[in-house]
Amino acid sequence: MNRDLKHKTCAVHEKVEKLPIFLFLFFTEQKSSKPLIDIYIKLIFIYMKFCYFLFSTLVEYGQLLPLNINESIDFDYLNSFSRVPKILLWTPFWHWNDFLFGLGYKKPFIKHECPVYNCEITNDKTKYNQSDLVVFHARTNFQFPHYRLRDQRWIFAEFESPIHSPNYTKFNNIFNFTNTYRVESAFSRSSSSGYRMFEWGRNFSFDEKKDFSKGKTGFAAAVISHCKANSGRDIFINKLKQFIPISIYGKCGKNCTDKFKFFSKCKHYIGKNYKFYLSFENSICNGYITEKFFEILRYDIIPIVLGGGQYAKFVSDI
Repeated sequence: MNRDLKHKTCAVHEKVEKLPIFLFLFFTEQKSSKPLIDIYIKLIFIYMKFCYFLFSTLVEYGQLLPLNINESIDFDYLNSFSRVPKILLWTPFWHWNDFLFGLGYKKPFIKHECPVYNCEITNDKTKYNQSDLVVFHARTNFQFPHYRLRDQRWIFAEFESPIHSPNYTKFNNIFNFTNTYRVESAFSRSSSSGYRMFEWGRNFSFDEKKDFSKGKTGFAAAVISHCKANSGRDIFINKLKQFIPISIYGKCGKNCTDKFKFFSKCKHYIGKNYKFYLSFENSICNGYITEKFFEILRYDIIPIVLGGGQYAKFVSDI
């Protein structure tokens, strides 16, 4: 597929061909046998779940239900294949060699409740010739394999905004799929489907009468590690400070206490002690929503957002 990866502005992160995956598989593999096409269909569902849980292993998002999972799919049949599809992580994701997902046969997929689990994920490059999907984290320095197998699919993974990314035009026409924050991406970080959104699962244990501000002494807070961001959030926050008290934690503010010095625990501290959280992105780019928004949803605190994403597609009441 022809991917235009030129993006030094937020206008276009990638050019995505509006071709459903099943048509792509049909037209590109029309000479292949039915078992091979079944393998590709299976791989699509495997990687959909892999991408969805890629970051939920690090942060706990709300219970999202993928609308494009068809209940008529026979997952038992897909899990019964004798040939085990392999996903090869050609690069680490920063310093995580397992992409925060896990390595091995079946276990990582069962752990993350993937409906298709009869597969293997590995970072062993000696298994390249047996791999069906090869994942490349674009931010990692790497050398491409010396050759490419005909039936192999390569995936470009990049989760930062264009403003904070290098120019990737050198990768045009190399990758079959992209794994980015854009919902138009074949495997989106913010949703495991290509073009459809999610709906919230009903939380029957939610107490609508609970006073979420009770016992909280702080008004508003944020965790910021990128100072003087392109979005201008620093300027906006300084203006707000003229009217309301705001506490900044992270590299651009004060540290959390030793007990909460780690990023996730700092958010936990803020959630228990503040009424509002400033979920301000470092870039105002179309579709760019990060853990600054998603992670805070699990705490009893109201997020205030600044960004270019369509938040209402993820939280219907916004």
